[in-house]
Amino acid sequence: MSKQLVNRHIIFFLVFTVCYCLAGAFGSQWHASVAGLVAIASTYFGHKMDLSPRVILGLQSIPILFVFGFIIWYQLFFNYPIMFCTVGAMLLGWLGLKFTRQRLWFIINGLFLIAAGYYITAYSWYKEGNLTANINPIGFSATALTNEQQLPFQFPTNDTLYIVEVWSTSCGSCIKQMPEFAKLQLKYQHSMPVSFATLHLPVKGEQLSQALGILNRVGCQLPSYFATSTSSWQQLNIDAVPVVLMIRNQQIVKAFASTLVPVLSFPLRPSIESEMLEQLASNE
Repeated sequence: MSKQLVNRHIIFFLVFTVCYCLAGAFGSQWHASVAGLVAIASTYFGHKMDLSPRVILGLQSIPILFVFGFIIWYQLFFNYPIMFCTVGAMLLGWLGLKFTRQRLWFIINGLFLIAAGYYITAYSWYKEGNLTANINPIGFSATALTNEQQLPFQFPTNDTLYIVEVWSTSCGSCIKQMPEFAKLQLKYQHSMPVSFATLHLPVKGEQLSQALGILNRVGCQLPSYFATSTSSWQQLNIDAVPVVLMIRNQQIVKAFASTLVPVLSFPLRPSIESEMLEQLASNE
């Protein structure tokens, strides 16, 4: 094997690894689309670099299997669409190498993967909109929580309306909207019986210090609570975050979500404010 060919192998592997891992960490409703696009585009450009199909597949497999293993090991349910789109992209890319009009094939299927990835993630995989009926009330009452001092915590039995952002350390969208979420507390804390907080759901292998580190990094001043077990996802029947819960008298009165955080800085704000005012009015 010539030195020039070895260099092409190394360049292809490094570029694909960086791009694919960044796609996996994108943290939005577009991450499956981007991952699929990276996979199919790399097949096309690898072929143009005179790499054999088997070499392309082998070099792609290393970072792909790493990302798949990370997703499965840490039970990142909301990243499963990345796996579906990547496998589809690799199959389409392999087929594309057998056609004479390869550029047209890859462009059409690249656009298809963008649309399919977005559809799977934003409309089929995430439970977007009103989630109240999906949340398990028994699971919520049974979920063990602690505060920042790691002391047991339960939401009080009173008329205060608690608005809680449910998040995880692997959810970039959740973290991005925390400062905007905190602004609602500043706006309403002195005029209405309402309190804003965050609730962290852990994933496998995660330490509480990781969640606390993120809260400190973003300067979150809201009261923060933490589920103590990874089974909290199943107990609450939550598959993906961000989710916002409205809680009164230890009961969930409303739960809803949005996958549009990267497009708008805080798309749930109008819904939160509208529903909050409605809930407060109904309790008068």
